[in-house]
Amino acid sequence: MLLPDSSFNLAQAEIESLNLRDCRIGDAGAAAIAAALAQNKHVQFLQLRGNDLGDRGAAAIAGALHTNTALMDVYMTWLDIGDDGAVAIADALKNNPDSSVNMYNPFEYS
Repeated sequence: MLLPDSSFNLAQAEIESLNLRDCRIGDAGAAAIAAALAQNKHVQFLQLRGNDLGDRGAAAIAGALHTNTALMDVYMTWLDIGDDGAVAIADALKNNPDSSVNMYNPFEYS
């Protein structure tokens, strides 16, 4: 995986897709990504599958969804998100009805 150099600024990046699947991102990392996405108007697809996100990370991403209308598809599967995180995401989608968030967690159904 290629990582951007230290001058990379996600808030200003003109990319449409951000795949961070299985990158060991925790709640603090999700908060940093969400802060940048709140300012970015180009990213349309965000993949967060298989990271170490919980309710706090989900709430942070929900905050970005409140202000980022470019973000159309968010994949938050195979995470440890509970009711509080799911409610935060659902609330954010009320403000951004054109977005979709996939939160399937197979561990909940086994």
